Parts: sequence; structure tokens; C-alpha cells
Amino acid sequence: STYCASLQQHCEAIGRTVHIVNLDPAAENFNYPVSM
Repeated sequence: STYCASLQQHCEAIGRTVHIVNLDPAAENFNYPVSM
């Protein structure tokens, strides 16, 4: 989840579109927009 949030922030900073799909079953809170 921390990795997904960092990746989303990096892609946003360099102007790229990214869709994050976090398959971690224990993830409950997200600090980034969820695509699915």
C-alpha cells in the first residue's frame, strides 16, 4: 500500500496517468485514488 501510494505520487509528479490495482487483501485505507 505504501509502494502503491508512492508510485501514484511519482507518476502524477511527472505527468503520467496511472491506474493502481492493489491486490493486498489486508489493505483497508488508501492514500491514493482507487481505480477498481
